[in-house]
Amino acid sequence: MRRLTSFVLALAAASCGITSEGERTEIPATPEESASPALPAPAEQPPPPPAPSPWDEEPPCPKAPCAARPIVFVHGHRGSNSDWATVTSALADGDPRWDGVRFAGTKDHAAWPTRSIGRRDWLFVFDYYVQKGNDARESYTAGHGRIGSGGAIVGDAPAYDIVDHEYAADLAALVDDVLRATGAKKIDLVAHSMGGLVSRSFMAFHGGNAKVETLLLASSPHAGLSLAGLAALFGIGPDWMPSLEIAELDSGSALAKVRFLRQGEPESAKGSWTEKLLDVETKAPIAGAVHVLSGSKDLYVSYDSAHHPAAKTHVVVDTDHSGILKAPETIQRVRELCGGTYP
Repeated sequence: MRRLTSFVLALAAASCGITSEGERTEIPATPEESASPALPAPAEQPPPPPAPSPWDEEPPCPKAPCAARPIVFVHGHRGSNSDWATVTSALADGDPRWDGVRFAGTKDHAAWPTRSIGRRDWLFVFDYYVQKGNDARESYTAGHGRIGSGGAIVGDAPAYDIVDHEYAADLAALVDDVLRATGAKKIDLVAHSMGGLVSRSFMAFHGGNAKVETLLLASSPHAGLSLAGLAALFGIGPDWMPSLEIAELDSGSALAKVRFLRQGEPESAKGSWTEKLLDVETKAPIAGAVHVLSGSKDLYVSYDSAHHPAAKTHVVVDTDHSGILKAPETIQRVRELCGGTYP
């Protein structure tokens, strides 16, 4: 009996890993026993919120009221920044939203620091003929130019492609720098004569549709000029103009130096540059509000040529082609339609 009891105790000790000397020995675990239980994956943390961007903040207004949007003024054929002196002086001196005016050419605005121009100086005058805003009138320091379309409208004369720059692309660069330097989301455009074609080309071919809230066009020849062919024939302006911007202004006269096509059109569709621009706007209308001014005594741009199909209003002023730049009605329309008020 004692032997049987000793045997049972020894067997039990062995099963517990205890030797006859009383020491515990490790018993190898089975593969099933050695596998650790799977721990739950840690919960995925949401990404941290993005740091606030200065572009999300409205530029401050140091003395209310201020302008809600910058205004960019664009001159016409053979014009300059000084063409808008009467209008911009009236705004800077007599409108509580503005204190100052900034003049720009094609090369000087890239140096403006980001968000450096306060609301009370949101008046900009652009001269696409010169590199710097204070370059002399008719110095043409920016080189040989044309309105242009970024290649969307092509001419049938080799001379049309001998060009240094395009005014619509120059305006696009200026507007981008105005938005960067002010922190504004959109601008308003005020354009005289050929400047209206430059502005519309910028909007149609250079992304301007998304950047312009209001477009005010003063005596702009949307249907072209019947006298442009004569101007080219008699050599009015620098010798490079007839095959470039004057050819674009021509309404399709028999004297036209260049005929135009939109990319992909057959040869039989040749027409005037202004006609092709209107075709593009028919398919992709101007997004902003369009308003028109014309002069009852304008011998160059008729009421019909000045009228744009997208115009919400068309006001006739008792003046001629250049007089509309100084007319009290023009100043009043700019005050009413452009800039907005902040806050």
